[in-house]
Amino acid sequence: MMHSAYKKVSTFLDTRIFFWIVLALFAAQAIWIAFSLAYPIIFDEKFHFGVIQIFSHQWAPIISNQPPTYDYYRDLSHEASYTYHYLMSIPYRLLRLATADITKQVIALRLINVGFFLAGLMVYARLFRNIGVRRVYVSLGLLLFTMLPMVPHIAATINYDNLVFLLAGWYLLLCVRAIKHSRSGRLPWTDYIALIGIGSFASLAKYSFLPIFALTLIYLLVDLVIKVRRGTPLNIRKWYLNESKSKLAIITILVLLSIGLFTRIYVKNVIDYGTPVPACQVTLSLERCQASDVVRRNVRAETTKNSRPVASLPEYTSRWVVNMVFGSSFAVANTVDGQNAVREPLPIFYNLVFFGGILSFLVLALEWRALQRGQEWQFLFFVAIMVIGSVYVLNVSDYYKFHAAYANQPRYLFVALPILLVMIVIAWAKLLRRQIWARALLLICVASLLTQGGGAATLILSSSDNWYWQNGMVIRANHAAKKILHPLVKE
Repeated sequence: MMHSAYKKVSTFLDTRIFFWIVLALFAAQAIWIAFSLAYPIIFDEKFHFGVIQIFSHQWAPIISNQPPTYDYYRDLSHEASYTYHYLMSIPYRLLRLATADITKQVIALRLINVGFFLAGLMVYARLFRNIGVRRVYVSLGLLLFTMLPMVPHIAATINYDNLVFLLAGWYLLLCVRAIKHSRSGRLPWTDYIALIGIGSFASLAKYSFLPIFALTLIYLLVDLVIKVRRGTPLNIRKWYLNESKSKLAIITILVLLSIGLFTRIYVKNVIDYGTPVPACQVTLSLERCQASDVVRRNVRAETTKNSRPVASLPEYTSRWVVNMVFGSSFAVANTVDGQNAVREPLPIFYNLVFFGGILSFLVLALEWRALQRGQEWQFLFFVAIMVIGSVYVLNVSDYYKFHAAYANQPRYLFVALPILLVMIVIAWAKLLRRQIWARALLLICVASLLTQGGGAATLILSSSDNWYWQNGMVIRANHAAKKILHPLVKE
């Protein structure tokens, strides 16, 4: 009886229908948040919306001379993260013509960001399918990812992380395709060219993508050299003759544009300042840069750092892990009166993430040999570890510079989390491959625990009226949602 029921459920979970249910569930929650939370959402929405407004007053994607009125946004003339703002300024121009209501403008831009993230989930799914991962593992891994309360919250925010998530998935898909095709004996030059363009563009959307871009290009270059030395022919002329000339022309133009903008910012910064991402006070002036909240905070923290005790590296590392888990599960908002409101994670869901995460990584290590899926899978694991490592190193560096923990946020790990979660799902399936009852019990337990604060539930239950747009319909809708969720969720 159990075997028959489990088989029916597992068959359904392996269908396209379940995958689309996962996406629809995520989209519904992100859209709910976009329509509910007042502007600005705490994750830098005010900053990003302001820069979008600045770019809407010019057609060029570069700001050559910065007036003092822009100083709140740091030095935009040398800022390495601007393509998101420039792209978003295009629909904003149309919105500005259609309505002067900032509420409608903000909600419309938030919905575009939900679209970016939703498209990113679909690209990640295609990435996993491309290396032969079963649809059931992909769907369950993405379900776990999107049920982290922070994920729909960020997706509903005007924030460049959403575009970067989409571009990162696209870039990794091109990388995996290039590795896969080159192993078959033909070098995919179109993919190589396209991934350089996408990588350049993603690095210009957010500078934190730059180390991913650089290290993966080195990986691909080494891989290419090894395969050519083993006898794989270059066949550049044959590829050129067989490739569609219109497709090649479009890709080449877009790639040259991306590389040109990349050179204009990163290469020029290296030549002028010795680093691809110079500090604002180096390129502008300390006085002007202190118009920025972040710069002013950093200057104050560095000046007063000796008044604060500093933890040892192991102690800081344990705090960092706890902060990441806490940040993935809590509720936070800017209230309409300008205050920051933070609510603790719901206990059952938080414990699921914390203890379930520790146990899952142990299972992942235990089943690592069974997870070997060729070079493409190893490449993705390399990328995931590189992303986590780079964020950790940056956070550690800032901590010992300021004696304060800044930017310990799980949203900086979004590029890596789908990879690790899909791997964890596969690892559990491998571990329990002969115990159908155990797999069924685990599935039931996880599904039950996800209802205890997963997705938008934590935010809805923890929110107050001053978190919302001051609109009667929005407030009543959230009150109704709370009444439904209260009996089901242990707070």
